[in-house]
Amino acid sequence: MLRSVATTLALACIGPRTPGALRRDRFAGAHSGYDKYTRPALAVAMAANTSEWWLAPSDEVQAVLKVRALREVNPSTGTFTLDAVVGYYWTDARLSFPSSAEGGCFHAEGVEFAAANYGEIWHPDPYFINAVGKVSQDILKFRISPNGRVYVSYASVFTLACAMEFSKMPFDTQHCDLDIGLWQGRSYNTLLSFKKPSQPASIDSKGVGGTVEWKLNLTGGAVRNHTAAGSLEPILYFYMDMERESDYFVYYRILPCIVLVFMSWTTFFLTRGALPARVASGFLCFLTLSNFQNSVLAQLPQYEPREGILLLKFMKVCIYFCAFTVFEGAMVSFATRIEARYDKARAQKPHASHARVAQAAVTIAAGAGGKRDHDAAPGDVEMAEKKNADLAAVERVAALRAAAGRAGRFLVDKHGELRVRDQHIDLFSRWVFPPAYLIANLVVFL
Repeated sequence: MLRSVATTLALACIGPRTPGALRRDRFAGAHSGYDKYTRPALAVAMAANTSEWWLAPSDEVQAVLKVRALREVNPSTGTFTLDAVVGYYWTDARLSFPSSAEGGCFHAEGVEFAAANYGEIWHPDPYFINAVGKVSQDILKFRISPNGRVYVSYASVFTLACAMEFSKMPFDTQHCDLDIGLWQGRSYNTLLSFKKPSQPASIDSKGVGGTVEWKLNLTGGAVRNHTAAGSLEPILYFYMDMERESDYFVYYRILPCIVLVFMSWTTFFLTRGALPARVASGFLCFLTLSNFQNSVLAQLPQYEPREGILLLKFMKVCIYFCAFTVFEGAMVSFATRIEARYDKARAQKPHASHARVAQAAVTIAAGAGGKRDHDAAPGDVEMAEKKNADLAAVERVAALRAAAGRAGRFLVDKHGELRVRDQHIDLFSRWVFPPAYLIANLVVFL
């Protein structure tokens, strides 16, 4: 009974009864009169035989973007790869047909045709302006509604260029966009717009919005259908932010760097006799940090922003402080050698010539007064002894400075005391190193 009713209704409908018949009747058959090279609004104006048909209104093409996956982000080349479905809507009155509610043979939702039939109708030929390399596009759906509304969707995989900025790496967010234009479109005959202006793009709930390292956020869009920079080409901008997941860099770069720096700091507490071990420990930390830095540089383009890259600035600070531990070991070794020569010179007794110099001074003082040595005044003897002591002290300081080497002039004071010893360098390094490292990192991060 139901089958007979359905058959009766099918026989009673008006117009083509199958998609193939509809195709031949509306746009593929020789008798259809359809011109796929003429845009819809212009064709309607020409069919109306208006005197100003060439002033036909612009055709509007609406676009919608659904991102299935952010496949890859390549900071070194400034590109990212998207897997998305891009859909386009426009109206072509020449393709309209009666729906089932109007006595036709097809449902109001429209008729789907094979992708091979898409080239038989007028279409806007969209392209990705900022695409890099080959774009993979396959037609997923091609549908025509009774009112002439055409919908086509592409499954697309494409790589886009983006002006990336890494000054805040690894806590950076890249602001990129997808720019869509029309090969056949100009602002005076074809306009672009969003199907849903409040939500130009979305992320497919069944897909993967980002990668392991990056999180994708769609932030809106913009339309340009007016003359700009001398161009009449209509353009749609889909804005998106790619936020880096910083946990990897925090756990496997920043924290290990801090640990290595403080490992090098512990060398200041080793005995100064184990100098080779101290220098080797600091040097190994330096090499490890250099490898960390090279692994980060391999991911970036060969340029550095004016304000620098946060992660690299932090690593530079760590490398410099590890290098300081090596230089500190060299300074301790130098101070130890000087101190050994100084102590050896200091242990030597004053030269005997000082007594003869003192006697000569007394004789000279007595002779100046016409007296014998034993008749010299007590004041003259004291003055001669004072001069002798001063001379002996000067000679003593000169001998100690000579023993200290070329730097003796600066390391030995006028009283013959050594200004800086090897333990002073270690004590200074132990106390100054941690706060200096903390302050340097505060400057970098703040």
